[in-house]
Amino acid sequence: ALAQAQAAASHVGLSPDEEARGMKIFRMLDKDFSGVLEISALDGLAAGGTGEEMLAVLDSNGDGEVSADEWLAYLALTKSSKGDSFLGKFVGSMESKLGERAGEAAGLDVMRSGGTVSEIGRAAVDAALSSGLNKEDAAVVAGEAAGAAVIARGGTREEARAAAVEATRDAGGSASAQGSVSGSVVLKNGGSVEEVGEAAVKGARGGGASKEEAAAAAGLAVGKAVVSAGGS
Repeated sequence: ALAQAQAAASHVGLSPDEEARGMKIFRMLDKDFSGVLEISALDGLAAGGTGEEMLAVLDSNGDGEVSADEWLAYLALTKSSKGDSFLGKFVGSMESKLGERAGEAAGLDVMRSGGTVSEIGRAAVDAALSSGLNKEDAAVVAGEAAGAAVIARGGTREEARAAAVEATRDAGGSASAQGSVSGSVVLKNGGSVEEVGEAAVKGARGGGASKEEAAAAAGLAVGKAVVSAGGS
């Protein structure tokens, strides 16, 4: 209830930085600048939660929408009940997801307008960085966008993988990031767990990683592939 959230806010409160980050997220979600959020804007932001589930907690007055005051009160209540560390991770996770969404959308816009693969990657990384994503993660978003563009235009999986690695590198991504996006593109386009691992090693080594670093990148990529396939 909003009353509980307001009580939490008065006792714990959000720091100026927490409030600023919270409002930045709110503004990014408020696509139509209406000053309120709808259910669709909340989907996929909370781990394992749907927009409806979040709305049930956030919408204190039952009008089917979430105002900025309700949003900040919810963050204050989260901080009060689960602590500073949890709130930081929660907000950080939302910032990452929104940065990824912004990069993907920007890359898609450029692709639809006939832009080159390199232009798509640049648009994706610029949008991701503007949304607050760090350089490494933004570089991966650029690579993902470039790889998706190649596939959408009829390219092969290997061509998409190579384009993704190049875009990630051009965006300043590390060898580890290049390995990550290399494996990810193969995974998203039907690659087996073994192929995902091999792609991750190839991408990381191409970026200058040592054998040990490439093996670590492959391990992470394979882990994601196993989880994606329903494993634990």
